[in-house]
Amino acid sequence: MQISKKGLVSLIESLLMEDLNHTIQSGETASGIAQRYNITLAQLQDANPNISNLNRIMAGQTIVIP
Repeated sequence: MQISKKGLVSLIESLLMEDLNHTIQSGETASGIAQRYNITLAQLQDANPNISNLNRIMAGQTIVIP
C-alpha cells in the first residue's frame, strides 16, 4: 500500500489530535503518568472528570490522556 506525503501528514495530524487511553499499571501515579505524556495534572483531571481524586487511581483503571 502506498500513501502520498500529503495523506501521511494528514493521518499523523489526526492521530496526534486524538485522545489516548492509558491503562494504569501497578505502581504508577497520576503525576508520573502526566509527566510521561508531557501534560499537567490539571489537563489529566480535565480529561477524566469521572475520577474525583487522581491520588486514588488504581491498577487496571483506564484513563484518557489528552
